[in-house]
Amino acid sequence: MKRLSLFSILLTLIFCLYSCEEPVVTVSSITLNSTALDLTEGDSFKLTATVSPDNATDKTVIWSSSNASIASVEDGLVTAVKEGAATITVASKDGGARATCEVTVATRVIDVESVTLSQKEAELTVGKSLTLTATVLPEDATDKTVTWTSNNTSVATVTNGEVKAVSAGTASITATAGGKNATCTITVKEAYIDVTSVTLNKTSLSLIEGEKATLTATVKPSDATDPTVTWKSSNEKVMTVYDGIVTAVKAGTATVTATAGDKSATCEVQVAPYIAVTKVTLDRNKITIDAGDSEKITATVLPDDATDKTVIWTSSDDDIATVKDGTVTGVSEGKATITATAGEKSASCTVTVNFVPVKSIELDKTELTLNPEEYETLKVSFYPENATDKTVTWTSSNDDIATVTDYGRVTAVEPGTATITASAGDVTATCTVKVNNTNYFTIKNASKTYGEITIRSHGVGAPTLFLKYSTDGGHSWTDLTGIKSNETVTLPLANGGSVRFYGEMPAFAKNSGSSPSYWTFTANVPHSLSGDLMSLCGYSEEMASEYQFFKLFFGSTNLEDASQLRLNVKELTAHCYESMFEGCTSLKKGPAVQAKVLAAQCCKAMFAKCTALQEAPTLSASTMTKADRCYMEMFKGCTAMTKAPKLPANLLTFYCYLSMFEGCTALVNAPELPAEILGPYCYQSMFKGCTALVNAPALNAKAMTSMCYENMFDGCTSLKKAPALPSTQLASGCYLAMFKGCKSLDKAPELPATTLAPSCYAYMFVDCQALTTAPDLPAEKLSSSCYSNMFNACVALTKTPVLAAAKLTTKCYERMFYNCRMLNEVTCLATDISANGCTEDWLFYTAEKGTFYKSDGILIPGDEEDPKKQTWTRDSSGIPFGWTVENFDKE
Repeated sequence: MKRLSLFSILLTLIFCLYSCEEPVVTVSSITLNSTALDLTEGDSFKLTATVSPDNATDKTVIWSSSNASIASVEDGLVTAVKEGAATITVASKDGGARATCEVTVATRVIDVESVTLSQKEAELTVGKSLTLTATVLPEDATDKTVTWTSNNTSVATVTNGEVKAVSAGTASITATAGGKNATCTITVKEAYIDVTSVTLNKTSLSLIEGEKATLTATVKPSDATDPTVTWKSSNEKVMTVYDGIVTAVKAGTATVTATAGDKSATCEVQVAPYIAVTKVTLDRNKITIDAGDSEKITATVLPDDATDKTVIWTSSDDDIATVKDGTVTGVSEGKATITATAGEKSASCTVTVNFVPVKSIELDKTELTLNPEEYETLKVSFYPENATDKTVTWTSSNDDIATVTDYGRVTAVEPGTATITASAGDVTATCTVKVNNTNYFTIKNASKTYGEITIRSHGVGAPTLFLKYSTDGGHSWTDLTGIKSNETVTLPLANGGSVRFYGEMPAFAKNSGSSPSYWTFTANVPHSLSGDLMSLCGYSEEMASEYQFFKLFFGSTNLEDASQLRLNVKELTAHCYESMFEGCTSLKKGPAVQAKVLAAQCCKAMFAKCTALQEAPTLSASTMTKADRCYMEMFKGCTAMTKAPKLPANLLTFYCYLSMFEGCTALVNAPELPAEILGPYCYQSMFKGCTALVNAPALNAKAMTSMCYENMFDGCTSLKKAPALPSTQLASGCYLAMFKGCKSLDKAPELPATTLAPSCYAYMFVDCQALTTAPDLPAEKLSSSCYSNMFNACVALTKTPVLAAAKLTTKCYERMFYNCRMLNEVTCLATDISANGCTEDWLFYTAEKGTFYKSDGILIPGDEEDPKKQTWTRDSSGIPFGWTVENFDKE
C-alpha cells in the first residue's frame, strides 16, 4: 500500500514537469520550387519543399508518386522512368499540409546513325528474286523502320527487302531509316536462251572461179540470246566466205561452216576453173540499109567452152542505127558502128544508113461532114512505108470554121467549109471539111410535164417575125411566119422534148423612137436553152441593129439553165442584151458573153433579179470604149450569186459598172478590178447592199474621176477591211458615201491627197459603227463640202486627226463628226472659219464640256495652269458658247 502511493506521487510529479513545457506547432503549408516538370526518360530533378511556419514543431515531409513506373521520387529527387504523366506529392509528417508537382515524361529519341545492307551489288536474271537485309545502328535507335525503294521499277522492284528482276538493265535499291540510307546496285540480265539449231539455205554450191554466191543461215529459236553466226571456209585457197558471201578463188572443193552457239551447218562448195573468151567475130564487117529497115548480124564467140559467152551489142550512134540481139535497124541517114562484146573481146561492123524520101501521102478521108463542136481524127499513109522522115504538118484554111491539131484531130467550129492540109516533105494531101449549120436555138423541156412555148411581140412597129421550128430534132421543119406587132403564138413542148428554131431575118428588134420593140420567148414548164442564138438571124456574125435581143427571155420564171446557149458575136450593139434574162427567177446558170467589143448599155440588167443564179457567166471583153453603162445593173438583185466574173478591162467608161452587183447578198469575194484609167461614175453603187462581202478588191487607179467610187460599198455590213486608196488626184464626189453603212469596218484607209475636190470625202464613212480611229487628213487646201458628214454616226470613233487647214470652205466640216458620241477632243487649226456653214453641226453629240482657250485664232485644249483657259459648253454648231465667227476671226 505504501509502495502504491509512492508510485502515484511519482506520476504526479512527472505530469507536473511536462505541463510546464511549450505548446506543439503544426505545419500549415508546403511550397515546392517547381509545380510542373517536363522531363525526358532517364532525367532527374531535385524538388525542394519549403515548410511553413518556420517554428513548426515537426518539419518532416513525406514524398510520394502517383505512378512510380513513370516518375519516382526519393527525398525530393524526381527521376523520369518512361513516357507518361505522374503527380509528385510532398506532405508534412504531422499531416497538416501538402504540395504537388505535375511531371510529364517524354520518350528519349535515339537517332539512327547508320544503315548497311547485306549486299552492295548483285546480278539477277529476269524473273529471279533476291532478299536484302538491312542493319540499323545503334541497336536502341528509337525508330528503326526501314523504307525500301527502286530507282528503276521497270528493271527491278523491291518489297520489304525482296528484290524481283523485271527486265534487263540496272537499278539501285535503297534502304532508308531515320534519314540514313544504303544502296545495292542490281544488274538484271535476260535469261540466256541457247541456240538449238543452225540451217543453211543451200547444202551445196557449184561456182566458177571469181564467181560469188550468198548463203543464208537460219538460227533457231528466233529469240536465242546470242544468234550471232560465225562463217568459216575449210580451204580459203579454194573459196572464201564473209558474212555468208562465198567467193570462188580457184578450182577445187571446200566446205563452208556456219556456227551459232554450239550448233553449226555446212555447205559443200565445188569451184570449177574460169575459161575466158579469146575471140569474137562477126559474119559481116560492113552493111548498108535504108532508114526504117532492119538486118541481122551474127556473132561467134571462141572458145566453144568459154565460161560466159554472153554478147553485149552497142551502137556508136542510136540516132543513126540501133541494135538489139544482133538485129540492126536504120533510124536516119549516116554511119554508125555496131560492136559485139563478150568478156574482154569484141568485134565491129560499120553500118551505112540511106535516107528514104516520102514520095506521096494519102489521108484516110478526103471529105468530112461535121456538126459544130464535133471532131474526128485523120490518119496519114506514107509511100514508101519506110520513108525516113514521117513528120506531118497540119493546117486549116479557116480556123473559124474548122481547126486541126498537130496529130490530125479536126474540130468543127462554125458552119461553113474549110480545107485541112497534111504536108510531109514536099508532098501534101487534103480533106474538105463541111461544118453543118445545125447549131439551132433550142428550148428543151426539163420536166416530165407537157407544156407550151409562148412567142410574143411587144411594142409598136416591131418587125414581122419569120422563123422555122422543128419538134422532132430537125428532121422536119414548119414555117412560123407573119407574127406582127403585139401578137402571140404558142407552140407545144412535149415532156422531155425540145423545139428548135432558126431564121434568116438579120434584125430581130426595132427601135421605134425612144421605145424599142422586142420579142419574148417563154415556156410554162421548167426548161433550158442551148444552141447558137444567132441562128435566129441567119447565123450572121454581126448584129444588124440595136436592141437585137432586148428582153428576149424577160420574166421567164421557168427558165433553169442557159449555160449551153452560145452568144458568139464578137462586137455588140447598143442595148443588144439589155434585160435579156431579167426576172428569170429560176435561172441557175447563164451563158458566157464572148464579145470582145462592147457597146452602150449592151448588157444592162442582163441578169437582174435572177435570184437563183449562183455563179456569174464569163465576160470576155477587155475594152469599153464608147460603151457607157455596158454592165450597168447586170447582176443586180442576184441574191444567190456567190462568185463574180473576172473583169479584165483596164480602161473604163461612164457608169460601166454602175450597180453591177447591187443587192448580191451572198457574194463574199469581189472580183479583181485591174483598171487604172477610170470613167465618171464607173464604180458607183457597184457592191451596194452586198451584206456578205468580206474581201474588197484592190483599187489601183492613181487619178480619180467624178463620182467614180460613189456608194461603191454602201451597206456592205460584213466588210472589215477597206482597200488602199493611193490616189492623190481627186475629183468631185469621187469617194462620196463609198463605205456608207459598213458597220464592221474597223480601220479606214490612208487618204494621202493634199488638195481636195468638192464633196470628195462627203459621207465617206457614214454609219461605220465599228470605226474607232479616223485616218490622217493632210490636206491643207479644202473644197466645198469636202468633208461633209464624213464620219456622221461613227458612234465608236474616239480619235480624230488634226484638222490642219488654215482656211475653211463652204460646208467643208458640215456634220463631219455628227453623232460621234465617243469623241471628247477635236483639234482644229483653222484661222479663218468665216465660210458659209463650214462647221455646221460638226461636233454634235461630242463631249458636253471641255477646256479650250484662244491662242492666235486657234481652238485647242487648254493647259490647267494656263491663265487663258476657260470652260465651255458646245452650242448646236459645235463652237463654244460666247464665241462667234466675228470675234474669233478678230482675235
